[in-house]
Amino acid sequence: MQNRWVLSAASVLLLSGAYFLERWPLLSFIALIPCFALTDLPKAEEKILEVTEILLFIFGISLYVAFDFDLKYIFSFVALAGLYALPFILFLFSRKGGGPLTGHFLILIFWLAGEYLLIKLLVVLNIYLTTVPLFVADMLAARPEWFKWNAQAGYLAVSAWILASNWFGYRLISKPFSIFNILIFLVAVAGPIGISYLVSSESISRENVFELYRSVSVTETSGYAMHGEWIGRTCAWVSVLVLLFSFVKLKTKKK
Repeated sequence: MQNRWVLSAASVLLLSGAYFLERWPLLSFIALIPCFALTDLPKAEEKILEVTEILLFIFGISLYVAFDFDLKYIFSFVALAGLYALPFILFLFSRKGGGPLTGHFLILIFWLAGEYLLIKLLVVLNIYLTTVPLFVADMLAARPEWFKWNAQAGYLAVSAWILASNWFGYRLISKPFSIFNILIFLVAVAGPIGISYLVSSESISRENVFELYRSVSVTETSGYAMHGEWIGRTCAWVSVLVLLFSFVKLKTKKK
């Protein structure tokens, strides 16, 4: 798993398949595993620029496929490629400042924070992108029956589910063989799907997200209308604190 080109090719194929092949939505739960592996290449935190180039290549090609090979969206998918690569780069920066105890879970926090800020940015700029993928959760847009439980948690909870599954999947292949790790990965993927079939509420879609955040006045006082994308909002605040801590610790090391 240490060959960067093998990791790049695997990630492009998995991500492209997850976006493009609606009949294979389960690919989304393993598509980012090679990207997690890239952060554990030897001295990756010392080669952030090189890792950035590889990640931009991976996400750029994958999003080009996801955008149906339509070059009129070139600025959109290039910008999104940068946004998708950023959590991994910020993780390497944090690990460089905070030491080896900085876990891969930070990638999830940075990613969800980025998706939340993307929502706010698109609303402020009044940009409508209704037919192209924007979030990791969009990989499962064709299977809303799998995430009916997000009525309270929000649309980015689906992104969190996919990211967490990939994280557990990476732990499964990077750690010594363990039945426990296999069970965790299977529960992470299948558990929310099973729960979804037990609840009667309607799932929150991407359209619901922008309807809420573009609404001038929200009259509802319960459920999603009250809490919004609280997971992404919380991750945004946590990301600020983590980056501040890492920056201070990095500066302290240099003295």
